[in-house]
Amino acid sequence: MLEDAKLLIKVIESGNFSEAARELNVAVSSISRRIKKLETRLGAPLFYRNSRKFELTTEGRAYYSYMNEALRNVVKAERAVQVLCGSYEGSIQIASGKALTNHVLAPIVARFSREHPNISIKIHSSDESLTFAPKDVDIVFYMGELKDSELIATEIMQETLVLVCSRSFLEENDVDRNDKVELFKHHITYPSNYASDLRKQEGLASFSGNAFPKIVINDSESTYHMVKAGIGVAVLPRFVVSEDVSSGNLIELNDILAPIKAKVNAVFQVPPSKSPRINKFMHYVNLHLRGG
Repeated sequence: MLEDAKLLIKVIESGNFSEAARELNVAVSSISRRIKKLETRLGAPLFYRNSRKFELTTEGRAYYSYMNEALRNVVKAERAVQVLCGSYEGSIQIASGKALTNHVLAPIVARFSREHPNISIKIHSSDESLTFAPKDVDIVFYMGELKDSELIATEIMQETLVLVCSRSFLEENDVDRNDKVELFKHHITYPSNYASDLRKQEGLASFSGNAFPKIVINDSESTYHMVKAGIGVAVLPRFVVSEDVSSGNLIELNDILAPIKAKVNAVFQVPPSKSPRINKFMHYVNLHLRGG
């Protein structure tokens, strides 16, 4: 459609078919055939053919006016994209799990936003799988194994998953911290791509029915606060619980469940190299995670 419009505009601006054919280096008959096909598709004549003058019909003038404006907008759109692709201005759409957002990304985004005020960050936080991400998202930060090998993904860090509980939980429930069976009667679980398969972990396959899990919550942050409140035990990323373990508020039960390594990936719709602002943000993320 746009090519037909470009041809018509070239004919009109050249003044006749012959001049347009010369400029386009095509035969006059070729241009004539294409114009006739365009008129057939539109269902209206675009030129007066019984006049010696090169003159547009009413329909032809309307078509020329609208399509000329449309083509100018196409040029503007292409230039706008080229400018954005070559600049550090614009927005970055991010999707991430709640724990990653709150404990890893939050300080990075805060510093990045202060240093780059012309880049806006929009974050969609959820503990669902990759399918939760909006279609127009630029980066998905994803913890766990990727099932789709065709995704453009970069590993940005590895984190240890640990089994934790509060000191008050052990005291109030009179639970032996070395009794795996008794501990996992109080297990708190939540849907995630790295902790949902606890049944497959060594020593946990025998837990079933009402004894496994004790409590189900739909996000990691609520699970963390439940553990701190002394309700039960849960497997959580170490970056979520490290301060509480150091302060003694939480206890790491590594004698019961060996620490599990989980990858954190950045998944892209488009390679970062295609967008300066995304490339800059990812460089900033990697620098921060390395302690820069």
